[in-house]
Amino acid sequence: MDHAQVEAALDAAERYIALGNMVEAEAIAIRLSRLAPEHFAPDDRLGRICVGQALAFRANGREAEAAQAFSEAHDHYKQAVRKAPGIPGLQQSAGEIAQLAGRLDDAMDHFKAAGELSPEDPAPPLYIAQLLVAGGSPEKARPWVERVLAIVPGQPHALATRAVLEMDLGNAPEAFEAIDSARSALPADLGIRVIEARLYRQHGEPERALELLLSLPPQQQGDEGVAGELAVNWGSIGRHDRSAETWALCFASMPDVHRSGRVALKVAEAWIEDRQFEKAAVWIEQAELLGVPGDQVELVRVLAREAEESQD
Repeated sequence: MDHAQVEAALDAAERYIALGNMVEAEAIAIRLSRLAPEHFAPDDRLGRICVGQALAFRANGREAEAAQAFSEAHDHYKQAVRKAPGIPGLQQSAGEIAQLAGRLDDAMDHFKAAGELSPEDPAPPLYIAQLLVAGGSPEKARPWVERVLAIVPGQPHALATRAVLEMDLGNAPEAFEAIDSARSALPADLGIRVIEARLYRQHGEPERALELLLSLPPQQQGDEGVAGELAVNWGSIGRHDRSAETWALCFASMPDVHRSGRVALKVAEAWIEDRQFEKAAVWIEQAELLGVPGDQVELVRVLAREAEESQD
């Protein structure tokens, strides 16, 4: 195939992806990978298709299949960067997919390669810092955060990452100073607000965390990330009933019935913690009706049964 034919085929695959027709897009990409074996783009398209499949599996609560699809996506991205190692955006994408696949060493390698190729881009060092913090190496993350802030002074997500690492290192005043700056820069960012609430909880102030999140409009309290932190804080002060109500609000806010099934189980788990087993049973049945995999439903049923028996 000549260059024009390859580009035309890639455009066709892209249109099918945009239309949600992954079968046709995949067929074109597979054919291209055979006819233009050293071109990186077919592997990029195949990787993106696998990512779409993985996200669909995850939305349905099928985590094992999602993990497999993310791994397959990264396999395609590894082939793409082997063929075109000098594209920083491709390296960055490969790193993000490797991270979703749980291949953290590969992710780190991709992010470092992206950073070397595009030293003015704040994304690679930010992702490296976040990986290190999540992996329990906050001190190693510090120079990467400083690199981001040297590129973009006051970058809010770098400041939020600094806040997390400072708290992990026991430096609470520095943590709260950093997260205050991050939220001042992006006051509407729910992720940053959730991080701030988590810092208050870790500092032994769950009531302050609750105050911060309960000041949000109900629609935003229904966001899954916000609901998760709210529920943990309610649980930490023994209000498991409020945890259940929080997850129920999140359930009602879900636009996707498959994702809502997974949240229904969280409502059930909270009612189990509150020893309200009849309410838990209703939500377990709801999750089952919404197609949550049977093994996950059964785990929560067993949890309820054991909790009820221990109460007797």
